Amino acid sequence: MKRLIPVIFVLAGAALALLFFSRNLFVVDKSISRAKVVVPIVGNPESGPKSSDYSDGLEHTSFIQLSNGETLVGTLEMDIDGDGADDQINMVKTTSSPYIVLIVGLYDSKTGTYTRSNYLATQITQMKTFACTSMDVIGNHKNSLVYQGVTDSGNVVLKIYEGTRNKKGEFLLRPIGDFEADGTIFIQQTPRPESYELSQSRGESFPVWVYTSDQKNLGSDSSQLDQIQTMYEWSEEEGAYIATRTLRVSGNRVAAKELARIQDGTVATFGKFLEGLWYKTENTGSKIRYISFDYANSEIIFEYEDSEEVYSWLKSTLRRNGIYFSAVNKSIENLQRRFDISLVSTDEIKIKLQDDVRMLINESTQWDGNYKKFTAREPERAGASPQAECIARLIEQENWETNDHTILKFTDANYVANGKSSYDSGRFTTNEITGSTLIQFRSAHELPFFKENYLPSFQSEKDRDTILLNPVVISPEGFYKEQNAPLVLKKYTPPKEDEVAKVEEIQSFVQSEAPQNSKEPKLSVGISPQYFSPDGDGEYDDLTIMVKAECDSPMSAWSFTVEDPATLKPFWIAKGTDKLQEKIIWNGKSARGEVVQSATDYPYEFTVTDSNNLSSTVKGFVKVDVLVVRDGERVKIQVPSITFRSDAADFKTTEELMQNPNYDGKTKGLDQKTLENNVKVLGRISEILKKFRDYNVQIEGNANNLSGTQAEEDEVKLLSEQRAQYVRDWLVKDGVTAANLKAVGNGSKNPATLSTALEDRWKNRRVEFILKK
Repeated sequence: MKRLIPVIFVLAGAALALLFFSRNLFVVDKSISRAKVVVPIVGNPESGPKSSDYSDGLEHTSFIQLSNGETLVGTLEMDIDGDGADDQINMVKTTSSPYIVLIVGLYDSKTGTYTRSNYLATQITQMKTFACTSMDVIGNHKNSLVYQGVTDSGNVVLKIYEGTRNKKGEFLLRPIGDFEADGTIFIQQTPRPESYELSQSRGESFPVWVYTSDQKNLGSDSSQLDQIQTMYEWSEEEGAYIATRTLRVSGNRVAAKELARIQDGTVATFGKFLEGLWYKTENTGSKIRYISFDYANSEIIFEYEDSEEVYSWLKSTLRRNGIYFSAVNKSIENLQRRFDISLVSTDEIKIKLQDDVRMLINESTQWDGNYKKFTAREPERAGASPQAECIARLIEQENWETNDHTILKFTDANYVANGKSSYDSGRFTTNEITGSTLIQFRSAHELPFFKENYLPSFQSEKDRDTILLNPVVISPEGFYKEQNAPLVLKKYTPPKEDEVAKVEEIQSFVQSEAPQNSKEPKLSVGISPQYFSPDGDGEYDDLTIMVKAECDSPMSAWSFTVEDPATLKPFWIAKGTDKLQEKIIWNGKSARGEVVQSATDYPYEFTVTDSNNLSSTVKGFVKVDVLVVRDGERVKIQVPSITFRSDAADFKTTEELMQNPNYDGKTKGLDQKTLENNVKVLGRISEILKKFRDYNVQIEGNANNLSGTQAEEDEVKLLSEQRAQYVRDWLVKDGVTAANLKAVGNGSKNPATLSTALEDRWKNRRVEFILKK
């Protein structure tokens, strides 16, 4: 019994000890390490006097449990394992390493949870230069993981990973593209066919372009700025990207002293070299692109036409022949750009821009290219220029004639050009550049008669009835003459009364192109008058169609068809067999008696077939003028061809909408052709209304009510009123007296047609001008 008692005490003590230690050993830590959202702040001691903090403004949440010491800096949702469900890529910074780490969280559809999977260490330390996205680079309808960034040594890194599973079903991340260079690296996304978008076929793989410095010259000649350009393409056999083409891009030689002055090893020196305005040396079209670098305030400004984008200058890294840095848009902070700038000479640089890798990237963008530094030049002389006297003479005389008998008429700030084979109208203005006065033309048509800028001069001091317009190109340093011959304008002498087919009445002239078979009929069509307006006022109510056909064989059939502009179905047809009417007269009415719509272009086709069954066709347009219909003391103008944005009352283009920081990325604007047509029509209306200065004008907007409900009627009435007001404001800016104009919205109460057919609805969406004395 005495021995049993100590044993019981020992066992009881052991049990108590076991209970105590088990509570501490197996306790569940209820404080789970959760993902934190951090705003990365990248300091750059050499980026300028001002530091810039950046946050993408997004709340990131990790769906996997992060360990102690792991901080979430970004996430990406993508289907990495190909099971049809989105997984999560976590971008993480750890306390044990300065590099960004990618952790894959695979979604388990059975449990509805995410499982922590692969751990991928990158070579990037700065989140400012890091981008991660998913993209079908191979074209097999499966997204790959792509990340890109800049290392601390200044090299650019781009890596592509494919998610696969081995025979055991284990998930693996397999690298299929591994690129690093001291120059630019980008994925060239090319358009894929519709069958790919519909998952009916594979798409072409995207190539990867890599720019590196020429290693042969690194040690021997540091002033020679050459690059090696390598294209990598997907190889199905290798299961990876392989180099397929290499090009050597020769650079300019920069003097050693100048190179040492610009590149002394500090970002500040190179930043001061970039300070100022640079212009692109090669531009598409007549407009020049400018980039302004403000190193002191850490800003970069893109300027093109009337648009301006401002970016904040962030992380900078020097490289052998230039600098690499990133920037963020001040208005849209999640829009980043990376600059790769290379020296070409002491006053010229080459810029390669790369937007966020998630955006469409082509081999070159409109901003890529060579830029020269802008140097302002003072005017050589002050006072009125002799060119201004020429321009004053143009307006004073009004009518001028060119060598091809095109008649030009200048009134106020407008011009009209009428010829046998051309017609144009628009506005002109003057510009003072380096002491000279240039005249600039802006056409309202697709095929302008004038180029944009001319330097005018008299042919001689005594001959003020002959003016030479020398075409010039405006540059940031002034302007220079083109090599083309000048346009000669002579004082116009009106034709005699017995002369027919006045030049100013010709609307258009079209000839058939050179046929593949020389025996095919050769056709031509001329249309008169210039302002075809079948409104019953006795002026230009009939259209004269002058047709001509040269056939090697007898003619068997001909037809002249005017088409409905909305449906392209026949609106009116004239036809015959062996005999062609050289002049066809049309009153502007369809076979059903419907009159053409005001200010609308009607397509036409003239077709001739000979006895050998050879045929030719000429296509063009019948341009209907603004119709002015008199009704007692009232005058009515109907215009259905003024096109507004859908559910809006303005003429904004898609490009204009995209400049808005709050642009949703979906709303469509007008295309340039529609905008130009609106301006042309309103310009013609403005011209007509200025002739009716004694009339009060009521601008009435009309719309369609498709549902017939009162709710929709209220909407379209408000919209039609807003559109009428917009037209009024436009006309006031163009010089029409504001006191005479009033805007009203009719909604759908005054339809132009009662037809509910889709092809007729557009006729009800119109603007009418009611003129009363």
